[in-house]
Amino acid sequence: APTRHRALRSLARGGTRHSPRRPEARTSRGVEMNEIKNVVFATDLGESAQLALETMRFLWPKLDGHLTIMHVVPDSGFSDPPPTPEEETAALEEKQQQLEAIASELGGECEVVLLRGDVSRRISTYVNERGNIDLLVLGRHYYSRLQRLLTGVVADIIIKEVHCPVLRC
Repeated sequence: APTRHRALRSLARGGTRHSPRRPEARTSRGVEMNEIKNVVFATDLGESAQLALETMRFLWPKLDGHLTIMHVVPDSGFSDPPPTPEEETAALEEKQQQLEAIASELGGECEVVLLRGDVSRRISTYVNERGNIDLLVLGRHYYSRLQRLLTGVVADIIIKEVHCPVLRC
């Protein structure tokens, strides 16, 4: 954990993970830290997102720009029994409240976006269609080898598809 925080402090000063003391250093896709104005923080609102949220608590006050906090509710697929419309509405309202709580905690110019569908596709499409996103922040999930083989890792798919730097926490 101390190494991770050292790397974050380095990024906040304008360096990269590999060159913490060089403020002129660039991120891997050529964006300087002081050029980051539009950030998307995609969260699943679960325990695995806590490190990404901690990263945003540290990083966001150092940036001067617009933050979009987004969550994608995956398609429910087949469940037995299927949720009632009232249960789905209550679940969406709860997620919206969680996103708004994060936005108020982080402060600044924040927008909350709640989408439904295929998680990797919806995040990638949102970021690419906006076109002005300077950084995408994602949480890290730990899957079994079988899960990875069968479904792919959502973050890996997103990283391949988006046209902006990605900070994976």
